Amino acid sequence: MTAPERRRHARVPCDAPLLVSIEAPARGQSRNLVGRVRNVAEGGLHVLLPELLPRGTRVTLIHLPSEEAPDVPAVSVEAQVAWAEPAPDALRLYRHGVAFLGAASRLVAALRGR
Repeated sequence: MTAPERRRHARVPCDAPLLVSIEAPARGQSRNLVGRVRNVAEGGLHVLLPELLPRGTRVTLIHLPSEEAPDVPAVSVEAQVAWAEPAPDALRLYRHGVAFLGAASRLVAALRGR
């Protein structure tokens, strides 16, 4: 018997580039990581990144127009890392669950429309 699904929002598979901007408030600077979205839901994203971010890290997720979807406009949303772990099937990549902190309907629509 399988355990009941605990998620509030259905996941939709996705493979899209994403820019993740990480604030460093103590230094007044930010840095960017390029990642890939693995799935999208109304409450957040599953993202692969080249660096492990601590739980609770606040980030800005930026979806940029790409060669794959040049008509999709740039969209950004604030989010927070809910969980992170090494990706079992990818060397030097880390799986992250990020929860949206504000309205993210434009980002969700852009990613689902791929």
